[in-house]
Amino acid sequence: MIILAKKKYHKRKLDEESFREIVKDPQKKLIEIETKINQIEARVQKLESREAK
Repeated sequence: MIILAKKKYHKRKLDEESFREIVKDPQKKLIEIETKINQIEARVQKLESREAK
């Protein structure tokens, strides 16, 4: 859906506000996922450093 919206936006078949609305939620979800991944990576590094001792 995002790819199609990008194509339409670049061809000026979709206005900027509509494009923003389409991509807003997926971008928010991606940021949430990246945050969780970073938290998990930090936990793993902490556990690995404990095991190394």
